[in-house]
Amino acid sequence: MYGYFEIQAKVGITKHMGGLKATRRLLELCQVEKSDQVLVVGSGNGVSAIRIQEFTGSQVTGIDLSEEMVARAQEKQNPHVEFMVGDAENLKFPDENFMR
Repeated sequence: MYGYFEIQAKVGITKHMGGLKATRRLLELCQVEKSDQVLVVGSGNGVSAIRIQEFTGSQVTGIDLSEEMVARAQEKQNPHVEFMVGDAENLKFPDENFMR
C-alpha cells in the first residue's frame, strides 16, 4: 500500500509550494548558469532537480533523507543529475562545492 508521498513520487508530481513556476523564478533570481553546480536539498522523487538541470544545463545533485525517494529519483536517469541519501544538517561535500 502506498502513502500520499509515495503516490506522488510514483507519478512524478513536484510537491513544493509554487511548483515548477516557482522553480523557474528561483533559478532566475539566483542567476543559475550552465557552469554552476546546484544542490537540491529534499529532492524527493527528483522531478524538480531534473527540471533544474533541463532549464539551466547545470550539474545538479539532489539529496533526500528517504532512501525510497532517492531510489525513485535514480530511476529517472539523467547523466547530469546525481541523487543520494543525505542530511542537510550534515552535508558530506567539500566547503564551497556549490558556490560560484
